[in-house]
Amino acid sequence: MIKLSDRLLSIAEEINTKTMADIGTDHGFLPIYLYQNEICDKVIMTDVSKGSLEKARVNSERYCPDAKFDLRLGSGLEVIEMGEVETVVLAGMGSPLIAKLIEQDIEKSKSFTFIIQPRRHEEYLREWLDKNKFQIIKEKLVKERNLICQVLVVRYNEDYQQQNYDYMFPDSILDSELAEAYLSYWITKAKRNYNSAKQGSDEKDMKKWEEAIGRINYLRGKLNDI
Repeated sequence: MIKLSDRLLSIAEEINTKTMADIGTDHGFLPIYLYQNEICDKVIMTDVSKGSLEKARVNSERYCPDAKFDLRLGSGLEVIEMGEVETVVLAGMGSPLIAKLIEQDIEKSKSFTFIIQPRRHEEYLREWLDKNKFQIIKEKLVKERNLICQVLVVRYNEDYQQQNYDYMFPDSILDSELAEAYLSYWITKAKRNYNSAKQGSDEKDMKKWEEAIGRINYLRGKLNDI
């Protein structure tokens, strides 16, 4: 049986449908795990890289030699039909890319539940989701080595009303047991970025990180009151 990292396992825990597609599957570990553990009986692995898809094929044959997996070469959701699967995973990518992949065929995207794990600029993705009626129905933090990642469960909701919350450091972070570690990491990074902007006389960046520091300290105070 294949073993997943804590990050991938946290994604697997949010999949409760029989069909899924892993976009940018790379080694294919997540869909293989879902198939092995009888969580999903139909898994599609996609990747824009032939080399990565070959790795997924080799691992599929290694861990499930009697199974026939659906491997597709292509970019994003282009190789998935509308409603073909219930859940789509977009993990380990930058936020602008994730938003772009969802936006490329918005009508198709409305037919899926997304499990999203962005790598960078989470505030960009959160703002895009909020403005385009893709509701975050569940979120959590998970630690991967020295990083703490966000995992978001997202679904289109026609009736969703834009929230205009703090996209960089939302209050919902406080619901995680990793909130303290996450905020401690970011206060250090925010102060470093502020000092760097100050040295470069970048007033816009200075203001951004000064506001971030204030927001983080506010959340840390709320966390201490819980």
